[in-house]
Amino acid sequence: MTIPNHCGMPPLTGNIEGLRNHVFMIGVFIPDQISVEERKWKSWVMHCLLKAGRHYNSARDTIIQQIEEAGRSPTEMSQGRALPILDFAEHMEDCMSSAFRASMCMRQLSKSVPAFDDFCKEFAEVIDRLLKLRNQHDHMHTQIASGQVGSGPILLALDDDGNAMRFRDIRFPLVAMHGLIEGLYIAMTKLYPKFDPLSTAQAPGPITISITASITVTDAAGATYKREM
Repeated sequence: MTIPNHCGMPPLTGNIEGLRNHVFMIGVFIPDQISVEERKWKSWVMHCLLKAGRHYNSARDTIIQQIEEAGRSPTEMSQGRALPILDFAEHMEDCMSSAFRASMCMRQLSKSVPAFDDFCKEFAEVIDRLLKLRNQHDHMHTQIASGQVGSGPILLALDDDGNAMRFRDIRFPLVAMHGLIEGLYIAMTKLYPKFDPLSTAQAPGPITISITASITVTDAAGATYKREM
């Protein structure tokens, strides 16, 4: 287990939560502008992107919390050490899997969706490296069963310099995961031109819907009145 002295995971800047809310609202109030099939795959990619972003942030938080832990006084540490970094693998595994699914979906649809084609061309090498990491991770159980655990960690872990994650003999830079998620976000925003991709990132949480309406009433004399509801 590597105890980091810095956070090698840049913060996500894309407003993924806001995009999810935008996609949801369009699906609820303007459902007939696209086919059922298109609505489904857009929802699927958005779901995977949202999970990737949330788990990325959670994994990053474990590193930051571990760095803060190292700054506690000796008196505080003598009462027990906290090891939030142990949860890094849990969050990063879900981040990796979700980013992989979103990337594979975009790759499958790249011939018909120009925004996805642009993404796949730009991140082709990163996606291939992620595919190798994901395949190794998903088949770890068969290697354990046959006694072929090999060298290197069998859980996703930070490397010695804290700038990459390691799994067996595979090293995947944390900035590459960051760039991939940001790229997935930009590709998705291109499908929703009324959404501002540079909008301020929103915090995760439940969607709140509020509806306002106005009615224009014309009386017998021809005068009109506007009523807000």
